[in-house]
Amino acid sequence: MPTIRDAALPKKPLIGKPRDMFFDVLRSRSVRRVEYGWSGYVIATLLPYLDKNGVKLMDSNEDELARELCQKRGATFFILTAEHRRLLPLLDPAAYEEAALQAYYEEFNQTQADGVGRAMVDGVVMLRDSISALDVDSAGILFIG
Repeated sequence: MPTIRDAALPKKPLIGKPRDMFFDVLRSRSVRRVEYGWSGYVIATLLPYLDKNGVKLMDSNEDELARELCQKRGATFFILTAEHRRLLPLLDPAAYEEAALQAYYEEFNQTQADGVGRAMVDGVVMLRDSISALDVDSAGILFIG
């Protein structure tokens, strides 16, 4: 984590433009990368929905690092850790109805969004798969930006 923290801000050399190594550092430290093909707005809505329903993914013992990354990078970051594995039973995609998720998204964002229920279920799958891969020696960085 110290290497990621250190790379959060681009380094300013004596001559030339600052060099942003953040995503290079993340790639070099990554064992597995999970892509999510839908909009970040979907995940940004899904997380409060899950939180409201007892699936607390927006907090971890790495909140200080998450806040620092948010501040330095101007984007939203959450750190997923092995402690989140206890929530895996609550991340069964079969337990989530697309229609209910879509209704929540539309109310939360005050906009109609056809098909967003499927995108939110896909978000549950992405989160479940990401957390499933974690152990005590690893962490997941959820980047919404």
